[in-house]
Amino acid sequence: MRFKISKAVDSIKRYIQKKAYAFASFSISNFGYYPGILDYFISKNNFRINGFKFYSTNEVKIRVQEMLMRINSSQAKNLPTNSLFSTKTPIQQKRLAFLTIGNTESITNKVLLDIGNSYNGEVIFVNQEFHRDKSRSKVYLDSSFKLLSDFNPDVIFFELHTLMNSESDNTLFSKDFIKDTKERLGSKICVICFDIWREFDLSYLEYWSDLVDSFVHIDQKAASIVDRIYPMFFWPYPALSSSLPERQHKDYGIFFQGSIREYDRRKLLSHVARLSKKYEISFKFNIFPHHTGKNTPSRAKYLGDLARAKYCIGLSQKSRDHWLITFRSIEAIYSGAILLQQTGVDFDPLSILYKPFEHYLPFKNDLDLQAILFIIKNHEEKIEILSEKASTYHRLSYNSPHLWKILLEELFKL
Repeated sequence: MRFKISKAVDSIKRYIQKKAYAFASFSISNFGYYPGILDYFISKNNFRINGFKFYSTNEVKIRVQEMLMRINSSQAKNLPTNSLFSTKTPIQQKRLAFLTIGNTESITNKVLLDIGNSYNGEVIFVNQEFHRDKSRSKVYLDSSFKLLSDFNPDVIFFELHTLMNSESDNTLFSKDFIKDTKERLGSKICVICFDIWREFDLSYLEYWSDLVDSFVHIDQKAASIVDRIYPMFFWPYPALSSSLPERQHKDYGIFFQGSIREYDRRKLLSHVARLSKKYEISFKFNIFPHHTGKNTPSRAKYLGDLARAKYCIGLSQKSRDHWLITFRSIEAIYSGAILLQQTGVDFDPLSILYKPFEHYLPFKNDLDLQAILFIIKNHEEKIEILSEKASTYHRLSYNSPHLWKILLEELFKL
């Protein structure tokens, strides 16, 4: 009886939370506000940026002048390609295999498909629908191994947050299956990390560390910290998106798509919406509770919306001491949107890949953000060049053949 009551209470809590998230999403998108009382029902955290307020015109104009000086100074420079990555010698083409599980249309699987399709060489994708029937799984694993054996991949890729422990039994991500495949085929194992900032992310790293030749992650600082324990390599894989549409007519001003589980993100988006209304800038927010939710826009819709946005706001994920780079930031630059990028107070990880005020507009607090929207409203001609300059720099510096060559050199130590 007690179990039934507890289960019923949990169901009620989940229902209330779901409705609270839905109301918060609707309210932020349409009114630039959501009632703070909803935070009692939906998630909060302690990694927050300072509170938000509207600044006086004089305060804003001082910051605007500082930013315009930075923009003018940056625009006077030539456009060298990025020297962050260098290659050594020509590398022989390798055969790549990507392992996935579950719905092929999920965001994770679509991203892996994008990464694989960006490679100008032989690629194979092996997907397993998740089920617990041991006899069916055994047959599937045997056929999957034959598929891999016939293809004989040099490198096998999969995403960090696969099943592990007993959950992985009878799947492609059984440790025994990966170990046996690696030993029999001699393949390198490379794991793509989307997130490595939470405690449970580290448990995945530890679980796979004895079999993996390299983990890869988009954020250099986060990767360098983890690399002290695990073989982690900094590699900006979102730049490899093969499904980004051509630049399109810009239908609206500021675009954002992402979850609002984080308390600070809900607050910041509300502030962006209010500032946008204050300066008469149109905005489009596709927001939802979590990326695994049923109402999450498809990746195709996200990329299409991004291609039609004039500006994109890049809100980061939280590491222990800084804001990480996200897919959104790199894809916004590539799409031709002008990126408004949230940074830490003392550290901006995106500046390792691109140049602030030359390729994107950074903001570390609410005064910076208000100044940027003031510039969009009153000095748009000053920043229009950022779009073409940033996307050109991106294509020159982070083209697919170059990035693949970098990673394969690392994996094979050429």
